[in-house]
Amino acid sequence: METKESMQNTIKTLQARSENIEKLLEKGNDVIVFQLGSHSIKFGFANQPTPQKIRTLLGYKLAKTKEFIPSTSKSETSEHFETAILSVENILRKKGNLKLESKGYKGKPKPKIESNIRVLEKEEVSEPKKFNKILEEEEEEEQMIAKGTVSYNPQAIFEKELFIIEQNPEYVISQPIKHGFFNVNEKVTVDQVLNDLETLILYILNAKLGIPTKAFPNYSIILIIPDIFIRQQIKGLVNVFLRTLEFKYIYIHLESILACFGACLSQACVVDLGYEKINISCVDEGLILPGTTIKKCFGGSDLDQAFIRLLGKKHCISNQKGFKLESGLIGDLTQIEKLKEESMCFTFREETTNKHYECSVIRNAAKGNNCYEKFFVGPNEACYIVPSLLFHCEAINVLHKERGNCKSNEFFNSNSKVFEWYDPEDNLDDGTQNYVAMLQNMQNYMVSNEKNNTKDFDQLSESSKHTGSKIKLKLTDKETKIEETTNPKTNENPINNINVNNPFNLESLDELICYSISQIKESSMRKKMANSILLIGGTAQISKIVEELEDRMIETIAKYDSDIERIEVVDLGSKESNPENLSWVGGSILAKLDSIKNLWISRNRWLGLGEDEDEYDEDGEKKQKRERTQEVGIKYLKEKVPFSW
Repeated sequence: METKESMQNTIKTLQARSENIEKLLEKGNDVIVFQLGSHSIKFGFANQPTPQKIRTLLGYKLAKTKEFIPSTSKSETSEHFETAILSVENILRKKGNLKLESKGYKGKPKPKIESNIRVLEKEEVSEPKKFNKILEEEEEEEQMIAKGTVSYNPQAIFEKELFIIEQNPEYVISQPIKHGFFNVNEKVTVDQVLNDLETLILYILNAKLGIPTKAFPNYSIILIIPDIFIRQQIKGLVNVFLRTLEFKYIYIHLESILACFGACLSQACVVDLGYEKINISCVDEGLILPGTTIKKCFGGSDLDQAFIRLLGKKHCISNQKGFKLESGLIGDLTQIEKLKEESMCFTFREETTNKHYECSVIRNAAKGNNCYEKFFVGPNEACYIVPSLLFHCEAINVLHKERGNCKSNEFFNSNSKVFEWYDPEDNLDDGTQNYVAMLQNMQNYMVSNEKNNTKDFDQLSESSKHTGSKIKLKLTDKETKIEETTNPKTNENPINNINVNNPFNLESLDELICYSISQIKESSMRKKMANSILLIGGTAQISKIVEELEDRMIETIAKYDSDIERIEVVDLGSKESNPENLSWVGGSILAKLDSIKNLWISRNRWLGLGEDEDEYDEDGEKKQKRERTQEVGIKYLKEKVPFSW
């Protein structure tokens, strides 16, 4: 009898658990998680295990046809680049990581293909006339949606269709996000970038997620933003979601903190190896530790550029027509990304010595005739040399100097005057556009007038508002010293502070991580961070990067802190987690937590339309309203966000 009762109790318990699991799974089906990156936008419902992706690119047909100008990007290797690469080759050969001699295809027959990694199939390449006809049909069916100051263009082109039109002079392709910031310059404004982002977001919501525009008020948004951000740009995105698209709620959080949530870690040194940026932040219990954030405007795209050059130099590409890969074409770069995922590794792999890859690109589109081209890539040294450039950076810095525009760099440098912005809604601005600039002017004034008095100024600098790092400025008659009040008394830093703070000068990855950890004041916390290094981002998927980073850091960390004797990089492969999606997964977890209920930013309060609608508990009873402040807009947002605005 007791056995029967115990079985019934067990069944009831299991039923109750299954009901709870079902409720948990249902949580988040009305929440959409967005992460807007330089390479792609990750999106999906919060109750989904993994996100979907779409390239952060869109194309438009020009009103006036421009003259076609062939790509001016350099695919040939320069003397400085070759010298830097030769140095890396010698280092790898001494270590035994470079045993494979590249086998050129010159004068050899077509190889036996073992791996098909084509990003386009021949059937997907449409003739321009047919493609334009489809656009005209869509234009007749859809009407322009115009809300607020931002408008959606239904004629925009997305995804693989971009490969077809990118060489056509009748079209232009826009990349709204670069290096993690809005891709603004002398000709492109913030409003134009918001225009493009709204068009991309609407395409995602309507075409990818199947949500009609009139249903947007039934959903909430979780927006994942970079650790270093520009307030004006985030404010613009909030306006797009709440004011223009009329979503009900939005929640904003930082990508490094959410990556820790996704990996189930309370503490970690988060290293984001993205497409166009490297970001390092030390996170402890949901907060970024002051002074530990480092950002570099380099990433996987720089490795792709180096890969293209080396493949050409080693004659590893086979094609009957003898074409060359173009580093300025999106289709070519997308194919190289796929090749990088399949072939790159930090250590020699015997099984790849005879492996060939079949790839595809589009050519001659500018002449009105899309031509589908297949080519083959054979075994080569480049797949071992290129990933090592993360630790031997001279070649990457040479490429950046050859391709870069110093003037445009100002728009992606958080220390630049371009970042000065006064928001009358923000009570912290208080009429001061840039506090660091003000301090610098005061410094120059006092030095020039040879004042003998000493003044101390304590305030958060514009560049460190996002991390909370305090800078103390002391001005004397003969010298000026800037001290980080949170800096620990550790060994003297082997790398120059100026080089670390310059986003357009890349240092070895292990040096940057060690520098970030060394900025932590408490010795015990430095040790914890060294034992919990979390690699995220697409470039973090290169084979054997965990082992390579551990081996290098165990030698490098001693120069910064001799007390640290152990280094551990979190191996996400053992956890079956994709490092590229980790921040998005952390954002989806938030939607299922009860603690987030009071942190949503509502549309009504953001726009100043009054109180939120009545809230109800699980039993359907109205909750008693607590006293709330009447702040709206930015002031209201600052009450809600769990980080320093």
